[in-house]
Amino acid sequence: MSPDLAIAVLASEEDLRQSLVTYLASSGLGGAYATARYEPGHEVPDVFLVAGEGRGPYIQSLRGHAQSSQIALVVACEPTEDAAKFLALGADDVFWLDSGYQATHLRIELAAAQAAKRREYDELQKFHTALLEMRALIAERGDGADVLREILLTAARLLGFERASMMAHVESSSAAYVIAATDDPTLSQFELAIEDYPEVGEAIRQGTPLCIDDVRLHPAMEEISEDLVTRGVVAIAVYPVAWKGRSMGALLFRKSTPGVSHLSSHAQDFGVLLAAQLAAQLRDSSLFDRLRDQTRRLTRAGFEAERRARSLDSLSEYFEASSEGVFVVDKDGQLIYVNGTAERLTGFARDALLGTGVAEHLPHDEGKTIAAVMELVFEGNNIKPHDMQLRTTGEFVTVCVTTSTVLGKHGAVILSLRDVTQERSLEAQLHHSSEFLSNLVDSAVDAIIAVDMKGRVIVFNKGAEQLFGYPADSVVGSFSVTGLYPEGVAKQVMRMLRSEGYGGPGRLEQIRREVLVSSGEMVPVNMTAAIIYQAGREVATVGIFSDLRDRIRIEQRLLVAQEQLKDQEQRSLLAGLAGAAAHELNQPLTSIIGYAQLIERTCNLEEKYLRYTTTIVDEAERMAEIVKKIGRITHYETVEYVGSASIVDLDRSVEASESAPVPAVLFTEDGDTTAQISLEQISDTREEEMRELDADLVQQSKKDHEGR
Repeated sequence: MSPDLAIAVLASEEDLRQSLVTYLASSGLGGAYATARYEPGHEVPDVFLVAGEGRGPYIQSLRGHAQSSQIALVVACEPTEDAAKFLALGADDVFWLDSGYQATHLRIELAAAQAAKRREYDELQKFHTALLEMRALIAERGDGADVLREILLTAARLLGFERASMMAHVESSSAAYVIAATDDPTLSQFELAIEDYPEVGEAIRQGTPLCIDDVRLHPAMEEISEDLVTRGVVAIAVYPVAWKGRSMGALLFRKSTPGVSHLSSHAQDFGVLLAAQLAAQLRDSSLFDRLRDQTRRLTRAGFEAERRARSLDSLSEYFEASSEGVFVVDKDGQLIYVNGTAERLTGFARDALLGTGVAEHLPHDEGKTIAAVMELVFEGNNIKPHDMQLRTTGEFVTVCVTTSTVLGKHGAVILSLRDVTQERSLEAQLHHSSEFLSNLVDSAVDAIIAVDMKGRVIVFNKGAEQLFGYPADSVVGSFSVTGLYPEGVAKQVMRMLRSEGYGGPGRLEQIRREVLVSSGEMVPVNMTAAIIYQAGREVATVGIFSDLRDRIRIEQRLLVAQEQLKDQEQRSLLAGLAGAAAHELNQPLTSIIGYAQLIERTCNLEEKYLRYTTTIVDEAERMAEIVKKIGRITHYETVEYVGSASIVDLDRSVEASESAPVPAVLFTEDGDTTAQISLEQISDTREEEMRELDADLVQQSKKDHEGR
């Protein structure tokens, strides 16, 4: 044993601690140091030497340590003390303070050697158990990235590193593939270049483990050491994974602090055995087969890419001269070439476009469309031009896309992009205007029909459908306008359109004609028409037809109503005149009768004129009865009179009026109608007035007698 053994002297008395340190130094053990207690977690010395009071608690405390089997514990005793009790508490050995320097030295070295053997055994057991558990884990759960990551986490912990990863490498390939890594569960099966990992390349080439104590001091790491230190990598251990001398990859362990001296020979053996175990597992692994196939594909892809690059070089001059944008897209949908027009069209620089996915420059919903287009082109089919939206530095623009299979055999598709944003905008406006005009024509109540110069109907609105009874689909494009008129009328209308006398050439002012509907009926219409010119040439005619059937029916009903109104007016006039005459004649007749009766009452019965007054009264009463009949007339009946004249038949008129009484109108002196009363009311009024007049006459007669 070396005199450099680290010996921790534990004693409660400071003087005793210092004297024992001096004593051990004198015996050739200069690595001794004094301490009052040991804190778990601190570095474990080679030997603990316990002395003085409280040795029992010290021994029990140390044996309670997690790694107590690896601790060498020696107790210093006085010759009179019982050493057996300390051995029973867990001490490895005991020496007496008066046994001499040489004996003390030998006992302490022996205890340290025994502890070292125990540590070595524990380490072997630890690595052996770990390898068995890893093998069982692979047997149970397979060799997926998650299983390999668990294995790497365990290995990094056992070997004293912070990070670990497993790389797969196929011979003759310049690339390696990270199968699993402890940094991030998602870091798996991605490619890296071997030249960027010189330590991995060297270990694979040499076929032996490589341990780097400090990357800043290793010549192979000179170019990348600063970057590694920045990323927290200082010490490295690499174990090549090989099967029968053929490289399959490497296990890479890293930590942020320098030093790999902690790796014992057993730790190194563990790393080698783990690499061999994983190599045996990977040789039949589907994962490694996939990586090998991928390497072959990538090698072939590299060859194809080189051929494609040469083809692009030969076409680049043509592409750059094109007025259309050009995208060249590989099978993965990545842009591998864009021309200057495409740069100007998108607003992105060429470097910003290359390597991006073509779908990134399209709306989300068109990503599947472009993928389907490329698939068809790779099958050798060119696609008809179609519009797509293209993302630019500003808004989306509309481009017309055409394809080419020229580079199809090299695994690429050529997309030509022509900016049609303004064209499509104008087309949309025209379509909107056309749709608006179509809706306007269809919403018109009148029939609107347009005809080309061969007489074929080209516009037939809903009003025309209702008027003629034909659906537009059966008329437009196949029906001759002559079938909508009686024979010869269509030609007559064209002559009128071209003449001067009906509104000027090209115009026909409103005229009335008849048209022929689907039922065979002739329908009267009002129509106007015009010729449509284009560049001074007749291209079509248009006519507007208003159905007159409802209007004619209304006119006929109006005429009948007018006749009825005229007759009613005559009847009303007669009734009004009769009522007025009855009203006006009643008063003088009442006076005549009254005064005649007054004469009869006041004169002597022998007076010879008395019989004349009787005649006056009789005739006046007969006239009153006639006036009463006239007042009742609301309907009149006539009877022939002299010659061709006719007079009112009062009796028949009264009978007719009584069966259908109507109001009579009384007129004031200025002719205004002020009230409407029935003729019966007039008659009743006259009788009331007669009674009032009789009363007045009686009063007047009394006054006359009194005056006499």
